[in-house]
Amino acid sequence: MNVQVGPAAAVPSTVLAVSAFDPGGSSNSAQAGGGYASPGYDVMIGLPDGVDPVAAASQPVLVFETGQPAQGPAVPLSAVRTDGSGTFVYRAASDGSVLDMRVDVTVVGQAGGYAILADGALPVGTTVVLAGERT
Repeated sequence: MNVQVGPAAAVPSTVLAVSAFDPGGSSNSAQAGGGYASPGYDVMIGLPDGVDPVAAASQPVLVFETGQPAQGPAVPLSAVRTDGSGTFVYRAASDGSVLDMRVDVTVVGQAGGYAILADGALPVGTTVVLAGERT
């Protein structure tokens, strides 16, 4: 992977550690900062050679995957949801007489704003709910 710190050029780096998944909401770290913790993983990366750690602390950090993303059907990242039962998307109902259907999925990668799914979860061309709740 490549890492870009502030306006500097992106340079190669490595992932040192990945935390367990945090479902978000109020957490100890969010409460200490008085805010809301977003769901996800904390990722620790190696600071590339030549980057001043003190200066980097106040700079935006971008991480770019350099490998080839997984292949398979994909949905926009905004369609993917997670709760205590797992990761899922809502398949949009074909008409107003039925509810959207929850479909459990396994995300095997992401690229360009899309989540790449394990084969078999959704047929290609399935309409999914991107965000929010539909009634």
